[in-house]
Amino acid sequence: DLVLTNNSDALDGDVSANTVITDSFPAGTTYVPGSLTIDGKAISDTDPRVTFTGSTLTLRVGTGANATSGGTLGLGASVRIGYQLTVDSGVAGGTRLLNDFTGTGEGATSGVKVEGKSNEAVIEVQASTAGLTIDKRAIDQEPSISGATFIAGKTAQYTIQVANSGPGTAEDVVVNDTVPAGFENP
Repeated sequence: DLVLTNNSDALDGDVSANTVITDSFPAGTTYVPGSLTIDGKAISDTDPRVTFTGSTLTLRVGTGANATSGGTLGLGASVRIGYQLTVDSGVAGGTRLLNDFTGTGEGATSGVKVEGKSNEAVIEVQASTAGLTIDKRAIDQEPSISGATFIAGKTAQYTIQVANSGPGTAEDVVVNDTVPAGFENP
């Protein structure tokens, strides 16, 4: 969440007018459509107060905000913006994604223009590893005898199943299976 608060020191006690938040999403992330909220209420990505330009979100906020200008934000008042980003699959584990936003406005009475930056939010990307499992089973040639039974001179059969429980993609997977002693490999 992003929180913008009208700091009375910055505007010398004035109300903020034309209040706008601008946030450039970090490289390696993608905005999740439909995830935008203002003060906990869902806002459509096509709302007139919202503009997306490439990976930058511009949001006009405050009372009276519209398609062309931000609204007013009273002394000590704040607005909370929320949205979701996904980390793109090509981003390596250990990468630090840094994000901050800029809030702008002007004193409603004084006309003094202000701009402030938020604290920087840091997200460290965890490596996305594959969760491989291998299941090897013997196909029983004599079901009437308990356990997997093979009969000398007959073909023994096995099934091998490889599965990936994720979360990462398994690439270049190779399964090696050594033929047990006492078996011939035709």
